Amino acid sequence: MANIIKTILLAAIAAAIALLVEQIAATIVSIYWHKEIVFEFYHQLTYFLVGAVIIEEISKYWAIAFVMRKKFDLSGLKFVLLSLLLGVSWGVFEVALILFSNQGYRAEFQSASSQLLFSLAAVISVHSLTAFLIGSFISAETFSGRLKSVKILFFPMLVHLLFNFLMIQKGDFTNYLITLSLAITFLVGIIIFAFNFKKFA
Repeated sequence: MANIIKTILLAAIAAAIALLVEQIAATIVSIYWHKEIVFEFYHQLTYFLVGAVIIEEISKYWAIAFVMRKKFDLSGLKFVLLSLLLGVSWGVFEVALILFSNQGYRAEFQSASSQLLFSLAAVISVHSLTAFLIGSFISAETFSGRLKSVKILFFPMLVHLLFNFLMIQKGDFTNYLITLSLAITFLVGIIIFAFNFKKFA
């Protein structure tokens, strides 16, 4: 139970760090390029949105690889499952921030808009899956040698970026593609998990 509570708190801290870095980056962009980064800016595929993905996944990696793995001294199946919990918690915190910071989304949420509910569920799913992948890659020692961290982060970042791109394109077919991409990512995670089960045990 203690590890569960610590993981949820760590998710909040890591998400807050990522948000702080994004806000600092937005301020720098505003000062030097005279372009204000507002909430609606996240609805466009821009260099800033790509940067936000990189910042978030690096913060997630820091939380999983350095805090959970080394400070909490977690390993095996417990480490992988708590990595998944960190991702779920991160997603929930992000959804809460979205609803808190945007009155329009709050109104849609209260009226149970199916499109918004799908989007919010997808946000939680993508953070859960990327954290699960990072935890699985680390625990299974899938990558080694030089640029190990970059190798571990490449696929989760790619999945997150693809998700953001699809979220920008609204429509029923896009929802299908989002579901498909998340399902494929989940399948990849399960395959990694299955092939390395003895290491996780």
